[in-house]
Amino acid sequence: MTGTSTPPVVVGVDGSSGSLTAVRYAVAEAGRLGTGVRLVHVTPDYTPTTPMLPLIRDDFEQVGRRILREGAALVGETDPSCETTSELRSGPTVSTLLEAAEDARLVVLGREHHSLAEAVFTGSTTIGAAGRATCPVVSVPPAWSAAEPRGRVVVGVRSPAHSTELLGRAFAAAEARGGRLVVLHAWKLPGSYDDIVEARTHTNDRVKEIEGQIDPLLEMFRRSHPDVEVELAVVHEQPVRALLRAGDAADLMVIVRRAHGLPLTSHLGGTARALLHHAKCPIEVVPPQEVLAEMEGLVLEEAGVVQK
Repeated sequence: MTGTSTPPVVVGVDGSSGSLTAVRYAVAEAGRLGTGVRLVHVTPDYTPTTPMLPLIRDDFEQVGRRILREGAALVGETDPSCETTSELRSGPTVSTLLEAAEDARLVVLGREHHSLAEAVFTGSTTIGAAGRATCPVVSVPPAWSAAEPRGRVVVGVRSPAHSTELLGRAFAAAEARGGRLVVLHAWKLPGSYDDIVEARTHTNDRVKEIEGQIDPLLEMFRRSHPDVEVELAVVHEQPVRALLRAGDAADLMVIVRRAHGLPLTSHLGGTARALLHHAKCPIEVVPPQEVLAEMEGLVLEEAGVVQK
């Protein structure tokens, strides 16, 4: 195995079936990006001991190295040409993993629905990494398989005023997969009465208004990604439900982590958390600084108005 000089795809491994699925996804993504894979395992930074079950640090290290060997073997089986490195670290899981991924192109974590004792990279680890990473983080569901492509990437657009942040990456993901891009905006008023009024009297006007705001931005990206077929879907529905349903038939869903204050702080909202827990497709969470860097040189917009 050799290292790679380009930013790698980092995948957290813990020996669970979920992390092995994440390894397969990471290898596929590394092939699309033209880079290698770095396997990272984080052992606990504490050593619980009891008179009946004494544990020492060497036990943790042996287990960790075995997990890394299994992950490396899987990389070799999946794509023998993929450059692979491995790192064994000890410490708090999220912060230690992110330290190992400081130069990463992407971080990939598996989602596991079985015993919490079986997997380290689940639940709060995925949420924590997605909320703090300086590069995109992908959560891969246990049923994902590269052998069953759907030919569709979904991007969730919360507000037309912020859609430019995300569309460039979503178009690139769809183009790399040779798939169609679905740009989805969903809304639903919090009040039951207002919601009924909106559905019965103003829905069509609202759809036309939002389409009119997003369409010019899509046209900009259509010019730079002419081979990507694009569908704009504006729906009157609770956003989590609409996104989860759209993800049922998608290869990937891309969402952006919102910036809160200056400097950018770590936060995932309820929609992102629900998607990371329940979506049937991989979810890619992109940090705001990442998308803004990728959009440099393109036409941006401010407060919903395109800036030339």
